[in-house]
Amino acid sequence: MFKKIIVAEDIDSENLGVVSFISKFINAEIVATQSCDKAFSRIKEAIHKKAPYELLINDLSFNLDTRIAHKITSGKQLIAEVRNIQPDIKIIVFSGEDKPAIIKSLF
Repeated sequence: MFKKIIVAEDIDSENLGVVSFISKFINAEIVATQSCDKAFSRIKEAIHKKAPYELLINDLSFNLDTRIAHKITSGKQLIAEVRNIQPDIKIIVFSGEDKPAIIKSLF
């Protein structure tokens, strides 16, 4: 079972729901982030500390704060960046988007 999980979702209530649901079934360290950049930063930091995340739960679309410069602007881009530094991480993607081409490209 997973012991260290990171959730990347920009909506607070969605983050809370995912974390709450997972916590009911497994005892794991769960970190929730609201931006792709923050999630990527935490994943890099965990790798550096030799305590990597085992699971990334990721939304595909993020509402970007225009006052902040974002390096990673979408869930799909986050997945690609994470796979470059931690190819063995497990990933669950969830989204309300109805874009089969994007979803198909992730497989």
